[in-house]
Amino acid sequence: MTSRSSDRIGALARRRARLTADYDKARRQHRGAGKTAAKLRQATHAQLAAEINLARAAPLKRHRTSRAAAEPDMFQEAGE
Repeated sequence: MTSRSSDRIGALARRRARLTADYDKARRQHRGAGKTAAKLRQATHAQLAAEINLARAAPLKRHRTSRAAAEPDMFQEAGE
């Protein structure tokens, strides 16, 4: 993993931790909003998890496409 993508993953993880702390604080301060806060937290964390997975997969996708571009085209005519 490159430094750039690991920095992005670290930033997303810190953001996720901050959101967790914010949700816990909000739930303590206003107990009636627990269900709403839980739904919002689940949706936000699902989105963050997807962003983290994308950030982790980006270098792998880039490597795969560059490798595919380097391979010879088996269907191309020899004279072309």
